[in-house]
Amino acid sequence: MTRWTLLAVGLMLSGAALADPSLGRMGGQPFQLSDLSLREQLQLYEEAGRLELLWRQAGERYAFDRLLEERAKAAGISKEDYLKSQLPPSTTSVTDEQVDRYLDQNPQVARRFQGKPEVLRLRVQQALIEQEREQRLSVLRQAWFNEAGVQFEPLFGGIAPPRLLVPKDVRDQSLGPATAPLDVVVFLDLECPYCRRTFPLLIELQGRFPEKVRLVFKHLPLPIHPQAITWAVAAECAGKAGRFLDFAREVYSKTTLGRTPLEVAEKLALDVAAFDACLTGDEAVKNKVSADVALAAELGITATPTLVIGNVPVVGQKSRAELEAIVNGKLAAPAAAEVVPKP
Repeated sequence: MTRWTLLAVGLMLSGAALADPSLGRMGGQPFQLSDLSLREQLQLYEEAGRLELLWRQAGERYAFDRLLEERAKAAGISKEDYLKSQLPPSTTSVTDEQVDRYLDQNPQVARRFQGKPEVLRLRVQQALIEQEREQRLSVLRQAWFNEAGVQFEPLFGGIAPPRLLVPKDVRDQSLGPATAPLDVVVFLDLECPYCRRTFPLLIELQGRFPEKVRLVFKHLPLPIHPQAITWAVAAECAGKAGRFLDFAREVYSKTTLGRTPLEVAEKLALDVAAFDACLTGDEAVKNKVSADVALAAELGITATPTLVIGNVPVVGQKSRAELEAIVNGKLAAPAAAEVVPKP
């Protein structure tokens, strides 16, 4: 189970979360969770969610094992045999289409596997069978809990996830309709390897929700990447020709090492003279990049990629499934009050 899934499930099961707990007092004055940086708030939120889920899982294991023992004893058979009688083997076979779909949705599995393709497919089949068994076991467990009136107490209720309001700029490059109910603001660095892995997932995500999601791109060239500002300006120059996304795709498809923005512009068949003039002398474009950097600093955003999905900040590389789960949650939930954390 992924970390973001842990957070979502952990806080959902834990009951009401604390919106802005007090961390202590200084000179008689309290200081709150919201006084911390965004990065610190996110770290505490993740760890609190993880701890809540571990607490719940321990309780579930104990309750299920006790119920299983009682029922098996009443039936006069072992726990293993009783569970088998309640959870018969699945008769569902895994098709080639299901294996293909799994590999398509999880390309990292094929990339990391060094053996024969037929062995990989067999392992995927076994994984899907086990996944289906776990789903049936989960249904059985919940049914027993309902019958026995099992209830679980939260550890401390967790803490509410940080909320962040990011102002949009008419100069921002975007993908998707302005009328979309959900904006995903993307702070990126064109030299960042994690952004390179995340970018295609975001484009794919918007394609799955073409009328509901809009990607809004802002720049955060990190100091550890010496040419990142130049590449950010270059992307904005390509954007003036309507080719921002094409430029970013081309940059992320390889690496910036050994390449120049002009070479990328030539490959995309841009007007190289106009592109070069923008790159070297367009102060408005440079100011746009500087404004994005200043905004990130004001909001406490220091890492790339950082996404703000609606008002939920998501820092670092996430999987396709994690991103889609957060988007689905925001689309399904009513708009929440937006609070800007203190940097």
